[in-house]
This record gives sequence, C-alpha cells and structure tokens, in this order.
Amino acid sequence: MSLESPKVGFSDHGSEVEQYSALSMFALLALVLGVASILTLVHPLAWILPCLACLSGGLALRKIASSDGALTGRALAVIGIVLAVFFGCWSVTQAVVNKTLVEQQCRSFAEHWLRTVTSASPEEAHYWILNAFDRPAGGVNVQKFYQESTEQGKQLTNWLGEPSVAALRKLGTEGQWQFTRIVSIQVSPTGVYYQLRYQWVPASNAADVTYWEVTVHRVERPKEKRILWQIGTVTQVQGP
Repeated sequence: MSLESPKVGFSDHGSEVEQYSALSMFALLALVLGVASILTLVHPLAWILPCLACLSGGLALRKIASSDGALTGRALAVIGIVLAVFFGCWSVTQAVVNKTLVEQQCRSFAEHWLRTVTSASPEEAHYWILNAFDRPAGGVNVQKFYQESTEQGKQLTNWLGEPSVAALRKLGTEGQWQFTRIVSIQVSPTGVYYQLRYQWVPASNAADVTYWEVTVHRVERPKEKRILWQIGTVTQVQGP
C-alpha cells in the first residue's frame, strides 16, 4: 500500500528522467491516528489510538529506512508518533489529577459526615444518607425539614437506633478521625462507590483506637451535569 509521487532525476547523458518515490501508507496512517489521539482526552476507550499511531509510525520508519529511497513519509511518521505520545501523556496526567481530586473530595465529605454524626447534629448526619436526588435543594433548614416531615422523622429515629450508628455517636467529639485507606472502588450505572477505612483515636486514651468503614456514593447524572455525594453505610471493623 503506497502512494507514488514523481521525483525528477537525470540520466548519464544529462536528460531529465522521471523517477518515483512512493509515500508510505503506514506513515500516513500514523499521522491520522496521531491527530485522532486527541480523543483520549474525552474517552478512555480511545487509548488504542495512540498505541496504533506509534505502531504504524514505527513500521513506517523501519520500511522507509530499508527502502533505499523508494519510500517517503518519514516526517509524517515522526509527527504522528509525537502527537500520539503528547496526547497520550496529556490524557494520563488528566486522569491521574481527576482521580486524585475526586478521592480528596470523597475523603473530605466522609470526614465531615463522621464529625457530624459524633456531634449533636443527628438530623444533618441522616440528611446525607437520603437519596441524593430526593433531598431538598441546598440551603434547606435541615432541622425544620425533619420537623415538617413525619416520614423522615421516623426514618431518623430508626436510623439512630441502629447499633453501628449508636456506637458511632457514643465516641463523642474528643478525638480525631484519621484516614487509613481506600478499601474498594466500585463503578455502577449511577456513579461510583468508595469504601473508606478510618480510625478513631480518642484524645483521652490514644491506645483505645476503633476502626470504621464508610461507603460513599458519588452520584452522577451526566445529562443534567450534576454530581452529588451520598453516604451509604457505616460499620465498625476489626484491626487496621
């Protein structure tokens, strides 16, 4: 597969003779794939494009080098490879930065919620357990919301009676929550579930440490361009 382009030369008698050097199709393909590699910034499945661009560019350079001038297109192959590497590195950096920012937001939300549970704000703590898109809009008076809703008041009472929640509230505020690690990350059609592990270090006795796991749901609705956070479950676990 090649495209031929005329190349003018001279015979031994000084007359012009047309010679042809074919354009390497692998070089052209590398350029096209290199340009298309910008799609890696949009969708992870497009990561195959820079890989194919580098493969095509490498094959083109190899064939051109061994063709003894019969093939051209070295510049196209090099440009394709450079573009593929550039967009590939850009997409990796973007993915790592986004992942780090989201995990920091997740941890911040979980730690705020844990402090809320152990303080005197049971309504606010339960509020963040409600379905993210069923909750009232921001700026709502949480206490008033529970006072006006009999159903939510019953749910709050039942939730406070759960053993894990009761044990969590008994910890009080004299201590510190310390993040240990992300136990698991699960992707669902509605978003991402993060299972985080924390340890509670009491101020009175640092040796009396307890360990807890909190499930945080990052709820996504791309069509509405909305991302909300919701607490799933909280359980006490053994060991770090």
